[in-house]
Amino acid sequence: FITYGQGTRSMAFGTAAGTRMTLDSSGNVGIGTSSIAANTKLIVKAATNQNLEVESSSGKLRLSALNDARSANVPLQFTSSSFEFLTGNVGIGTDSPQAELHVHDPAGHAKIRLSGTASSADTFEIYQGITGVTNGGLTIRDVEASADRLVIDSSGRVGIGTSSPSRNLTVSSSTQTDLAIIAASGSSSQLCFGDGDDDNVGQIEYSHPTDSMRLYTQATERMRIDSSGNLL
Repeated sequence: FITYGQGTRSMAFGTAAGTRMTLDSSGNVGIGTSSIAANTKLIVKAATNQNLEVESSSGKLRLSALNDARSANVPLQFTSSSFEFLTGNVGIGTDSPQAELHVHDPAGHAKIRLSGTASSADTFEIYQGITGVTNGGLTIRDVEASADRLVIDSSGRVGIGTSSPSRNLTVSSSTQTDLAIIAASGSSSQLCFGDGDDDNVGQIEYSHPTDSMRLYTQATERMRIDSSGNLL
């Protein structure tokens, strides 16, 4: 059936003696419901407390998943082989995204979670801030172990195995601290020291072809430990 309400100036469309869709006097559409809020152009009621709305809000087009009272958001899923934003910035927690993807948390710990399983195993989080500090820094956290694996604090200091780096690079471990410098097979591994004028005025080098450790200053070899342990 199709009915027109003279008083409300709205139209109702029904099947099996039940109203299925309503078109109100402003041209707004309700599917599965006749209750259409102001500024809502389309509302689809799938079930109790499961409503999908398209509305105009502060000059912007808004897609909302709401409960029946419109007092809280409810979960909304997108299932597709791909989901693409062709233009514009995407904001999570902000209506003014400043980059292609902008994740904002007013509490100061905006997170991105990377998970390979349904549980916390093999799960890492990248979040803004460091442990005990609301703002500043960046952390990569092992969720299963509840441990910060890498931290960049607000001063640019990097901590591996510690959330409180005291130097530009701090490596910490409760068992054994390792820092490996690995080169391609048959070449050399180098640790360089310098400044803005010369980035390798000092150098420690391990030569893999000769299995020797060498010490340089002013780009000149000064000392060597050869493969037999002799100091030259």
